[in-house]
Formats: sequence, C-alpha cells, structure tokens
Amino acid sequence: MRYHQAAIFRFAYLLLGDASDAEDVAQETFIRAFRALATFEVEHPLRPSLLQITKNLAYNHRRSVRRYTTALTCWFQVAPKIAPALESFDPQHYWAIPHFTDEDAPGCTYSYLTYGW
Repeated sequence: MRYHQAAIFRFAYLLLGDASDAEDVAQETFIRAFRALATFEVEHPLRPSLLQITKNLAYNHRRSVRRYTTALTCWFQVAPKIAPALESFDPQHYWAIPHFTDEDAPGCTYSYLTYGW
C-alpha cells in the first residue's frame, strides 16, 4: 500500500484541488481497499482498482461539498425572512421538542418559521 500512497494522493489532489481533502480521500481509499482486500483478484494489478476507488470517493466528496454550499446559500437567502420569528422564540417551548414524532416535524417547522411559535 505504501508503494501506491503518493500516486493515490496526487490523483485525489488533481481531482479535488485541495491537499486536506485529498489526504482524506486517499486515507478513505486505503480503508475501503483494505476492507475489500478479499475480493481483489491476485492476477490483476492493484493500482487501477485503487485509482477507481479514489475517483469515486473524490466525485462523492465534490458532490457532497456542492450540496452543502447549495444548502448554505439557500439558508442565507431565507434567513433574513425568518429573523423576526427567531427573535420572538420563547425558550419555554424547548420542553416539547423531545416529544415530537417524525409526523410532527413538518407542521412544527412550518408553524415555527411562519408564526414564530
């Protein structure tokens, strides 16, 4: 594995453009390869499989970052509209939160954001 470490890191860095993210992806590549070591075929070289895992993880990471930044952008566009509701929040309502079920969540969220409780 140490033999392929530099190549995997360089490939991840090429795909992501960030050294920290490339280190994370490279590390995750070796973890996944280790977990699936029994499924690798001995007669085939290991490097192409490692590069494929790296590519998939890097694409998943970029997709995840894109979703996160989109969600933040949406939040900052909506945040000024709900600021008055957030300012009028009464901390006494915290007692009810542990008793909510999944079915209650959409209605409670709508009420909170619309009416400020």
